[in-house]
Amino acid sequence: MLTKLSPTKQKIYEIYKKYWKNITYKKMSEYLWIQASAVFKHVQDLVDMWYLQKRSDWSIVVLDVSATAKIPLLWEISCGTPLYVFEIYDEISVPKSLLKGGWRFYALQAKWDSMIKAGIVSWDYLIIRHQTDVEDWDIWVLIQKDDFDEYATLKQIFHTPSWVLAKPKNPLFETFILSNEEAEIRGKLMWVIRDY
Repeated sequence: MLTKLSPTKQKIYEIYKKYWKNITYKKMSEYLWIQASAVFKHVQDLVDMWYLQKRSDWSIVVLDVSATAKIPLLWEISCGTPLYVFEIYDEISVPKSLLKGGWRFYALQAKWDSMIKAGIVSWDYLIIRHQTDVEDWDIWVLIQKDDFDEYATLKQIFHTPSWVLAKPKNPLFETFILSNEEAEIRGKLMWVIRDY
């Protein structure tokens, strides 16, 4: 799944590996003779490609891409109207450094664009941590159940003891509410990977 890097991205990745605690976009732009905005774009690409990780405090961490692990790729998930759950078992390789904490992980492939403002587009691979206890306003795999079938969608979730609110990250799609009997949470979105 890891994409081969362009020469500039490879240089930026190597600089981060060596100086990650003491490097700024400005210093890197001077070293590489490119604009700081171009460095920022390359760094964002390296985050999307799983070579770097941005922490919540905006610091950058270099991921170890040499060690990988396989996780199951289960199905396509709707980023729009909930999609019938039809499991197709496959596997993808991801850096082991992403699979922390003793949790179980699996992958889904995004379809449609209700989560586009969260940076998720069709055919992105979504790395999901298997978890059912909901933390409000995070992005979750939501299963909508009826008497016979299950339908899955990816949404930002808010919940109460009696209902779940599912919010898209695209103003063209509507927020909807399900009772707890109709809804089940099957995992928390942890990572998005995109093929270039």
